[in-house]
Amino acid sequence: MKNGNVTNAVRQAIGQLFEYSHFWHELRGEPKPHLIALFTEGIGRYADYLEGHGIASVWRSGDGWDGSPRAASWGLVAKRDVSDISRLS
Repeated sequence: MKNGNVTNAVRQAIGQLFEYSHFWHELRGEPKPHLIALFTEGIGRYADYLEGHGIASVWRSGDGWDGSPRAASWGLVAKRDVSDISRLS
């Protein structure tokens, strides 16, 4: 993430993931891959936005990692209580 610009980082991640998915999988007749975006800091409400587009997200949080519900369901980060989802940054 450059200069803490979350919006730009999320836009770049979406573009890159969809481009790779299209050219490296769909055009080759392969199934769509699972998509995950990795960030160096929290992305706040964008985690839900990415989930809506089928993209899991993981970000650096303190001395560990945090992530979206999809990332947790894949075992990439610890699962959390639904009440914790509002603090996704």
